[in-house]
Amino acid sequence: MVTGGKLSADPMPAGAKFGRFRVLGAIGQDSTGYLYRARQEEGNRLVALRVLDGDRSKDTRVVELADRAVRLRHKNVQQCLLLGRQGKSRYFAFEYTPGSSLRRRLERGETMKPYRSLRVIWRVARALRAAGRKGLAHGDLRPSSIQISATGTVKVSGIGMPLEVSGEFERFQAPRGSIPFYAAPEEMKDRNPSDERRTVFTLGAILYHMVTGQAPLFGDTLKEAMLRYADHGIEPAERVNPKLPRPVALLLARMLAPYSHRMEGLDALIQAIGELAGTRLAERSGTAPEAATPESTEPGAAQPDGVAEPITDSSAAA
Repeated sequence: MVTGGKLSADPMPAGAKFGRFRVLGAIGQDSTGYLYRARQEEGNRLVALRVLDGDRSKDTRVVELADRAVRLRHKNVQQCLLLGRQGKSRYFAFEYTPGSSLRRRLERGETMKPYRSLRVIWRVARALRAAGRKGLAHGDLRPSSIQISATGTVKVSGIGMPLEVSGEFERFQAPRGSIPFYAAPEEMKDRNPSDERRTVFTLGAILYHMVTGQAPLFGDTLKEAMLRYADHGIEPAERVNPKLPRPVALLLARMLAPYSHRMEGLDALIQAIGELAGTRLAERSGTAPEAATPESTEPGAAQPDGVAEPITDSSAAA
């Protein structure tokens, strides 16, 4: 369990044996436990190994959600390969995705190109929609949940993990008062990861950070960030980045609007980004955007990494 913001056990050192896995090094930690890079001895396969901490291993929801996660197949979802128990600890083994997280790119102060950013968010939104159709949600979506490989493949990690707000948030290498927050303001009252309008806000907050270089909500604490939001709202993205194309700024305004005026869900967002970025791609290439391929939710149907993915969406998509 988390005590005073820390986990109840120290991370396993590199070289440690954990059941059928050999730990190669710790990747990070959150309120649920540690994440390791490890090698599965059968098959000599590299995996991302998440070991749950203390009472988390006793949570019956873990088994139910993990069973659904194992069944989910989508080219933009980090695949959950297996789950098990070693001693008193439950663990999940995920496919290991080489590359860097979006968080690391943002930590470097990078401002990403608007239409490239839209393509990343479009893929994340499709992954979340596919997960939702399996009864899964992402309870803690943030830039560190989004992995981008050297070939541009986007993978979302953490889908289906039973997370609660723990008070532990990403602290970028930034001065006091600059901790970014991505959750919708209504999350302060109650948590509902399956509410797609809240997901749209979070995706909008991440997109805002990608194209402006700063998060729309920030502060030294979550309470401070929400008080700032109540007093001043969100600064329009085009003011922060005057070079931002107006269509992208208008889309962000719809994604980050107050709940009752916000874009209503992932279908609407996927369609809007597809139309916007698809038009842009057509203007640059002189050809019509490529037709969309259906989302993959069945084993073996995902495209391999590096395969070009279209940015348009079609009514035939699953």
